[in-house]
This record gives sequence, structure tokens and C-alpha cells, in this order.
Amino acid sequence: MKYLKSIVKPILILKWFIISSLLLSLAINAAPLHIICAQWPPYEYSGKDGKPAGFSVEILQAILKDLAIKNAVEFYPWKRAYLKTLNTPNTLLFTVAKTPDRENKFKWVGPIGSREVYLWKLKSRTDIKINNLQEAKNYLIGTTRGYASETDLINKGFIIDENIDSVTVPQQNYEKLYAGRIDLIIDLELTAYYGILKTGLDFSQLERSILITSGTDLYFAFNVETPQETVEKFQTSLIKIKENGLFDKILQKYKLP
Repeated sequence: MKYLKSIVKPILILKWFIISSLLLSLAINAAPLHIICAQWPPYEYSGKDGKPAGFSVEILQAILKDLAIKNAVEFYPWKRAYLKTLNTPNTLLFTVAKTPDRENKFKWVGPIGSREVYLWKLKSRTDIKINNLQEAKNYLIGTTRGYASETDLINKGFIIDENIDSVTVPQQNYEKLYAGRIDLIIDLELTAYYGILKTGLDFSQLERSILITSGTDLYFAFNVETPQETVEKFQTSLIKIKENGLFDKILQKYKLP
């Protein structure tokens, strides 16, 4: 009898462990998907009615409709949104540049766009003459905290509070540039264009300086603990809307390349 008890007890413990693991797995898989983004026109921003709008929003909505998922999109400051997605299972963040240092931090669905990043200056600043990246270090560049473009500069030897002025939201950069408080900003052409218009400034006063980064694409980024099945469903649906022409239709609406 003692021998039987000594066998039964470990078996019961093993069964309890297996059942608990299965229940935990089911709970994770059943958890609702939390979708978040930052203000980054024309990809995602608050529309006139306060509702999420933009190219990436419409792509996401098409995917959610195809998958029969009803989810709201919430706005956060970029740094907070990034860290929340990094640390919270079943969280989706968009739009995210898939850079080498982020490669293994998320699960990815895309690509949904290409990314070329430039330094920009006011045309009136004829005193700013930059022929290469080293010369750009002599000027103060506005960046957005936690953005891949800021990381691009840091990786190239630029230093925060020395030749980088880091802010919370891109609009602060535009306002500082036009007020003469910084020398340059770093941005994509389309996001600079839409962002400056949204801030109420004149984009025609701006001009490219030099190209900083190219060859990186834009994606939807999922927390690494998000079920792989969910990620694969999103990727399959994205491919579907690319093949049926809906993706291109949305591209044309926002005049994206």
C-alpha cells in the first residue's frame, strides 16, 4: 500500500502540473488583443472626430474585418507604447520600423511600408552646410524619444543633450525647428509633411539635408508572448488584402509610395 501511495502521489502532482499549464496556455490564448499606437501621421493619428485614422489604421481595420475581430485602438506616447508592447502579452503596436536591434524583441506582421530617413532644415538656414554625417554632428538635431530614427543617430555616434535634442512627440520638433531653437530634424518625408501641416506650419519652407537611413521596412509589432497562431492569421490576412487590391487602394488614398 505504501508503495502504491508513493507512485500515485507523484502522478497526481504531474497531472495537476499538466492541467495547470494547459489552463494557463488557454488563458493566454483567450486573452483579448490590446492594440496601441502613437500619433504619427499619415500612418496613424486622431481624425477630426477623434477616432483613429491614417494609412496603417485602415490596413489594420481591413485585417480585423477579415478576421472578424472587433478591437479598439488606443493612443499612447511612443515611448510608453513601445515599452507596454515589449512587456505585455497579447499587445499589438503599430507602425514600427523593423530595425536590427528590434528584430528579436517582437513578432512581426508586414511589411506595410518602406522607410527612408533624412535630416531636414529650413531653407532660410543657409548657414547650415552638411556634406556628410560627420559634419551633421556640429548641429543640434531634434529627435523623438524612443523612435528608431533617434536610435539611428545614437548608433552613428550622436549624443543626447550634445547634438541631439530629444522630445516626447514629433510636433515639438517641428515647432522648435521653425522657432530656431534647433538646427535640424530627422524624419521620413511623408511623416514630416503630414506632421508639419497638422502643426499648422508651412512645409514649403523645409528642405532635405542628407539621407540617414534607408532599406528598413515598417511593420505591425506583436509582443513575443502573443500566440503564434494570432500572428500568422494577421500575416495571412495582410497578404490577402495585398492580393485583392485593397492594400494598393489605401496606399493611393494617402499618396504613399
